[in-house]
Amino acid sequence: MSHITVAFVSDFFYPNIGGVENHIYEVSKHMIKQGVKVILITHHYGKKRGIRYLDTGLKVYYVPRMLLWRQSTLPSFMSPAILYRDIFIKEQVTIVHGQTSFSCMSCECNYVANQMGLPLFYTEHSVTKPNEIYSYIINDLCKWSYSEIEQIVCVSEASKRNVIERIGMEEEHLTVIGNAVNGKMFYPRTPSEQAIFLENKRMKDKNGKDTGREWITICIFSRLMKKKGTDLMVEIIPTVCAKYDNVRFVVGGDGERMIDLIQMMEQNNLEDRIQLLGNTAHDDARNVMIQCDIFLNCSLSESFCIVVLEAACSGLYVVSTNVDAIPDILPHHMASFGDPTPESMTAALCTTVDMFHRGKQPDTTKFHAELTSIYDWGKIAAQTIALYRDALDRKKQGKSLFPDRWSHIKRLFRMGILSGTFLTAHYLFFTAAFKVIQKAYPEEDIELAPALLSDQINNWELLENDED
Repeated sequence: MSHITVAFVSDFFYPNIGGVENHIYEVSKHMIKQGVKVILITHHYGKKRGIRYLDTGLKVYYVPRMLLWRQSTLPSFMSPAILYRDIFIKEQVTIVHGQTSFSCMSCECNYVANQMGLPLFYTEHSVTKPNEIYSYIINDLCKWSYSEIEQIVCVSEASKRNVIERIGMEEEHLTVIGNAVNGKMFYPRTPSEQAIFLENKRMKDKNGKDTGREWITICIFSRLMKKKGTDLMVEIIPTVCAKYDNVRFVVGGDGERMIDLIQMMEQNNLEDRIQLLGNTAHDDARNVMIQCDIFLNCSLSESFCIVVLEAACSGLYVVSTNVDAIPDILPHHMASFGDPTPESMTAALCTTVDMFHRGKQPDTTKFHAELTSIYDWGKIAAQTIALYRDALDRKKQGKSLFPDRWSHIKRLFRMGILSGTFLTAHYLFFTAAFKVIQKAYPEEDIELAPALLSDQINNWELLENDED
């Protein structure tokens, strides 16, 4: 069985927090457990520069880069190519796998891998709507980037349909491999935690006396931005608080729309009913969730949405928008769904609160066993490795889905008079420049990186908790 070395490439990784970052961490961890060598190339975060190792054995290259927007790097033409080639040769990379179409570094690595004849994979984590302003730019970028791809991995059927609709990709290049949930990190309350939870639910008057009533606590974990439904939150929360005097909210996350939540709290005098946690570490998410009864998700688009699985595994009932993949990934007895409008989502949340008032909610402690039997990161990693082996076998047999150089040029040229001509010229110039790089820096002059032994990985000091 041939050895596989995978280079994940993404603008988004720790210490940034999100679905893409979590996916990379979990998949790489389980691939390493299954005998695959994995490295990650990302941009620097603050003082995190150079090479770092995670306790899972993942080797991370934090490359110094200029940032453009929301942790996306400023595109560069040739300067990163020398570094990417050097890393691929040093680490003896056999597969290059980009993560999300919003990553400029993934697109840049595609060109380098293409020149080196390395099979290219892409995981699409986003659902882009046709009416979004930036969708035209992203779609053209994807058509250019995906023209070099062996296989695109979509995290859901909704994501696959979106890629076909936006890019017009052939289905033979698309595979659906979903995300999963870490059941060891997210699980229901223990007996001692349940006792604390019940004590904190008791409503007390101004003198601290028990009123005999209980709080219903609603949890939100989200980046506070328009796409994640912050506008819906601002409409829903005051309405629900006005209708029920025993409902309170805990909001974890930060973003440019945090100011909207703060203004809503002040205008409606809800400072004592809403707790804003700001940025919360992923490791601390469960500790917040188990203090709550209901999880509210207001996303306007989602290709998967791992956080609703994490909430359900932690023993919360979920109320969510019914957009894209969300209704498909969560069994309907664990959740209530509404349209992404204030009226529909308020009605869904109020129906759920009424259900809790009547004591008719399902036994949420059973959600964990059901979800962990369906969603497993080890299975996700194994399915992805199988794709890698198929690609390497096809490459040996000369049957690769990867286009040959002439077919690739023709595909670029068909992208339009202006963009097609520009991209074709760019590709030809890059090819010529890369030949010069290969002559100036021969492969045999590049020192190979030493491989870590399994016992070194198991005993490696966790460096990701550094203060910087």
